[in-house]
Amino acid sequence: KGMNTGYVGEEMGRRGSLLISSIVYVIAGAMMALSQSLWILIAGRVLAGLAVGMASTTVPIYLAETATSGARGALVAMYIVLVTAGQASSYILAYFFAQLFPSD
Repeated sequence: KGMNTGYVGEEMGRRGSLLISSIVYVIAGAMMALSQSLWILIAGRVLAGLAVGMASTTVPIYLAETATSGARGALVAMYIVLVTAGQASSYILAYFFAQLFPSD
């Protein structure tokens, strides 16, 4: 997760790291949306994974560094809860789509 996050975070700061991961994620999304071959789709998925890894390691650090001491724990915990809720909702949505459009 986040192979170069430490280097980018130290060289460009947390905001710079988040900006780079956002730009890479937008490029990956465009690659996946506009792909006309399996390999472009796979490359987009790999790029998206790198961007998400970079963001998921940078955001908690950024929150912890910028939040007041009273709100720090709650903000980082809320971030983790919301990420987990997003993952769970995507699995639930995928299940319902699989029921609506079976591949058999």
